[in-house]
Amino acid sequence: MKKIFIPVALLLALICAITGMAACGDRTPLPVEDMEWEFLTLQDKDGNVICCAESNAELYPDAKVADAEVVLANNTVTLTVDGGQILSAAYTSVDKDGKRTTIYSLATDNDDCRMVSSLAKTSSGTNLGALLITVGENTYYFYAPLID
Repeated sequence: MKKIFIPVALLLALICAITGMAACGDRTPLPVEDMEWEFLTLQDKDGNVICCAESNAELYPDAKVADAEVVLANNTVTLTVDGGQILSAAYTSVDKDGKRTTIYSLATDNDDCRMVSSLAKTSSGTNLGALLITVGENTYYFYAPLID
């Protein structure tokens, strides 16, 4: 039960963070390029989990297990799934809410690409970094421990 509860709590916390329900006293943007991002899920436009990390396979038995990786370096984001590149684009910060949520503009030919970083709080009160990357109708969810 605990094995299933932790991924569910993380996913719910990520969703709350993006909708502005998670807050933190520190107002600086997350250092997204320095964080070690872990893949959670890939969801379609209706919120259905279509791919997940192997650690979440029990929680999402109908989802394909995938190995997704995001690399952020020199203001460029590169997203790969099972070794195939999905996205590579320069990014710039366009909006900050003062609560460590940042919306980024991605320089691509596809207008349907977006990126957001924010905070998530687990049910145990631990803060995590959350990174959501939308490509077309799909959104990739990543999390990372916060850097002190």
